[in-house]
Amino acid sequence: MLDQLLKNFPKKTYPLTLAHDPDRLMEDEAVLTALVERGFDLVSEPDPIHLFYKIEGLKPFSIEKPIIIRTEQELNELPYHLWQQGHRVQLSLHPYFPYLSYPVIQSLTPSQIWKLAEVQPPPKRLGHEGTIRFVLKEVFGIDVNHLHQTDYFLFWLSEYHHQTEPMANLFLEFLIKQINAVPEYTSWPIPEIITNKDRYLDLLQSLWGYFVDQKTRNQIAESKAPYYVNFDESDLLQSHLANMVQVGHLQPVKVAEDEGLPYWIKPGVIEEAENVELRRFEQLEESLSAQSPETIENYRWEDWQQLAHEWAEFTMLRYKPGLKLETEHEAFFKQKQDEVNTAFLAWLTEKYSYLAGRQLPVPHHLYHVPNFLAHERSKGTIDRVALLILDGMALADWKVIHNTWRNRHNNWKFDEKLLLAQLPTITAISRQALISGLRPMAFADSLKDNRQETKLWTAFWEKQQVAEFDIVYERLPKNIENYLPSWVDKPRLKIVCMVKNNLDDMIHNALHGSKGFFSDLALWLEGDSHDLEKIMEELFNQGFSIFVTSDHGHLEATGFGKITDEGLTVETRAKRARVYNNFNFASQNHEKCSPSFLWHGDNLLPEDSWALMPEKNHAYISENEIVVAHGGASLEEVVVPFVKIEK
Repeated sequence: MLDQLLKNFPKKTYPLTLAHDPDRLMEDEAVLTALVERGFDLVSEPDPIHLFYKIEGLKPFSIEKPIIIRTEQELNELPYHLWQQGHRVQLSLHPYFPYLSYPVIQSLTPSQIWKLAEVQPPPKRLGHEGTIRFVLKEVFGIDVNHLHQTDYFLFWLSEYHHQTEPMANLFLEFLIKQINAVPEYTSWPIPEIITNKDRYLDLLQSLWGYFVDQKTRNQIAESKAPYYVNFDESDLLQSHLANMVQVGHLQPVKVAEDEGLPYWIKPGVIEEAENVELRRFEQLEESLSAQSPETIENYRWEDWQQLAHEWAEFTMLRYKPGLKLETEHEAFFKQKQDEVNTAFLAWLTEKYSYLAGRQLPVPHHLYHVPNFLAHERSKGTIDRVALLILDGMALADWKVIHNTWRNRHNNWKFDEKLLLAQLPTITAISRQALISGLRPMAFADSLKDNRQETKLWTAFWEKQQVAEFDIVYERLPKNIENYLPSWVDKPRLKIVCMVKNNLDDMIHNALHGSKGFFSDLALWLEGDSHDLEKIMEELFNQGFSIFVTSDHGHLEATGFGKITDEGLTVETRAKRARVYNNFNFASQNHEKCSPSFLWHGDNLLPEDSWALMPEKNHAYISENEIVVAHGGASLEEVVVPFVKIEK
């Protein structure tokens, strides 16, 4: 499919090509990489103003530096001067999948479409249902003819929940209907365990715990519980049990001793005397060791999301208070962190700007969030919306918070996505982008502070036809004991944004590095978090859907020297970033501060802004000083959670 598509874009032939791409064939990273290798600059800007600025910056067009403008709109809706001089290309899914139902495959995401393109096509034309069955098997890995095998279904769920992109409702509804027709699943909570990863993990853990309990007592027998799977009789589950533990879907069950148990059970049990957290750290170390620098260099966004989850858990354990690690463990962490963030920076350099144009139906950047929420409201998926911003919350922090909140509130449903923070990851830039739904270039006059956030939040939602008095923005107090916002029970209230700064305060006050930060986080969860959860409960009671996110993450950094003699040449100072409005000043300090890099021209920051950021985990502070900081372009700072919570 890639070769066929690339035939539409011959090298050094047309200075300007206009591509009508309603089915998003060009959104896959493999296409982007191939076009860049052919010398093209690819522009995908739904906003006409940003399109104008981007194109102006790329002129003059030439066959030596050709431009492709990709749009989902009709080409004659582009500005006339572009339409007139551009070579026009029409793209569609149908020519690439002539034997499949076009409306069905339109429901797939770009990466799912490309996965479908890699399989052998059906020998004859399939109708609507036939295409759904084919896609379920070839893209999502489930053959509906095997659903009567409970071990097969349980294994498939583990594989499915390890993916980053869920199936569309069209496939989900068909699959649930097929499963509900199988007598073995009469009492299983089928929709919940497919759509809710936490619910599936709870089910899997209870099945495994019951099995181990019976096995260690030599009482294995058919259970009278609503759901039961006999692992003893399933070669499939036995052969994949270790992987289920490795990816974190199954927690080892404590036993007095594992001697005498079959070898395949041992990854899923742990002796009472063994440290389960140390064992988990070593499992993650083994998994990360297997991901070589050469492999990571070729990761796509889907791969980076999986690695981000794995790295967040690894980080959480690396700095967990009370967990003692050997020197070799700490050395491995540092080495792998450098490898990961070197590759991630290279990926950001190539893909970050392009992903900024991919807002809907799946957001990619933080500034996409308001538009995504408005889109969900327009579909009727949600009505009353509360956005909770935990300022400074890294993905590793969210792992800790999620575990705590999930244990306290078993009726809360969490749906996680990952997004890219705005670069540089400074609060004044990234949080304003998140709240306004705008690129930083659109609020260039307020890049230094967050004073305009109320105005920006209100302005966005007023454009969505929400009245001003139905919109709330509030920075919650640091201590909210017995605090309930006065607006919570307003009957007409529709849109809420709450900002909580506690985590960011912990970052800047962490005197003992990341271990100290995670100690403070544990204290916050046992204190102030309880009161925050009460506010969230009240919002649930008022019919709100709550979305939790962060403006940036953080990491433990080491100083490699302060930047001196900046004077008034710098617009914004942070421990891991500097923002200049003059290239000469930025360039001079870039030369002084090695290893660092200059970030500019991403069509997100203002054209007269240059961000200087250190490579790896360095910081612009005294040499060898340890600090918890943000502002840079590491995986820990840039990839943040975006979580929908419902009750």
